[in-house]
Amino acid sequence: MFRRRTDALNAARREVKAWRLAQLASAKAQTDMDGPTAFYVLAWDAFKAVSFPYDEALRLARAVGVDLESQVIGRLAEKKAAEIKLWDSATRVAKGAVGPADGSRGMIDALHHAAHVMRTRGAEAAQEMLEQAGVAKEDEFKVAMEALLEVLPPSKTFSGIDADKAVKPAADDFDALEKLRRIAYDGEIGEPQQLDLYRELMEAD
Repeated sequence: MFRRRTDALNAARREVKAWRLAQLASAKAQTDMDGPTAFYVLAWDAFKAVSFPYDEALRLARAVGVDLESQVIGRLAEKKAAEIKLWDSATRVAKGAVGPADGSRGMIDALHHAAHVMRTRGAEAAQEMLEQAGVAKEDEFKVAMEALLEVLPPSKTFSGIDADKAVKPAADDFDALEKLRRIAYDGEIGEPQQLDLYRELMEAD
């Protein structure tokens, strides 16, 4: 009986995951997002913060089908006391925690490689890296980029508002990826809808 309830709960979580990711990525490739990328995207979507409770992270990991200890901690985030702290691209690169740029371990790796190269070497180098990795034209990469741009905190460049110190590194990733989107994917991936809210706020002022 307990196992049946657990299976039903896990199935419900998977359905919620699929529904929310479909909302975040309007690109109709119908690509099933890999677990690590889904965890990262949905963590930002749900908590809107760098740090959140370990227990909540565990529930989210189960919902997207990843092992928190082996696929998230030490790769996408670190455990601090009873909390999980997400890493931005620069932190992951500095710690040697980013997987292959071809996204074979998760498209979040390809996105973080792209964000880091964009931040340090510019658009041409980022595009070249993605082409060499073979993911530049992949639907899965485009869907992941669209979803991530809907949940990362926007940079001041695009929102007109300074990001809090805690989320500034993630906002720098947003800045890099949104600039890359405008240069390389403007006709394929739409502008993040969350930017409309910031425009409304600025117009209201």
